[in-house]
Amino acid sequence: MIEHTFEEHAEPAAKVDDTIGAMTNDDFEDGAGTGETTDETLPDGLPEKFWDSERQQIPTDELAKSYRALEQKLGSYDGLNIPESPDDYDIDINDQGIQIDPGVNAKLHEAGFSQDQVQLVYDLAGEVLSPMMGNLASDLAIENDKKRLIEHFGGEQKWGEISQQIKAWG
Repeated sequence: MIEHTFEEHAEPAAKVDDTIGAMTNDDFEDGAGTGETTDETLPDGLPEKFWDSERQQIPTDELAKSYRALEQKLGSYDGLNIPESPDDYDIDINDQGIQIDPGVNAKLHEAGFSQDQVQLVYDLAGEVLSPMMGNLASDLAIENDKKRLIEHFGGEQKWGEISQQIKAWG
């Protein structure tokens, strides 16, 4: 887990540039590590915005600036509040019909869900799925009761007649 930010470990860009500028290719085998390339092509995997074609080197100040901006935009991993393991999610269940599911938690953790996001999943399950399940259970109970009444009164036709009488009476 990342515990420090770029700023805590990075030298200021000017200092890095001075160090690189003071080094020569003799300091490194084949110029590796200087940010310079031996030919006039863009190094593999390096975005064009991080290549100074005139000087044939990587502008480290721009690279560092971009990294800091990215870190500010995304935040550090610690700031995302993602626990070490799926078992470390602290979930508050407000609905009696919802239970914590370790399999669901494992999938959410694998997907990088934060503590707040996992809590939201369980809250939504309580608000949306629980009432839906209650309605399904109620509908199923009504169907089962109707089947028992049909059997008790000797078939669907007989139950139809008796149910009409009950409706008229009630």
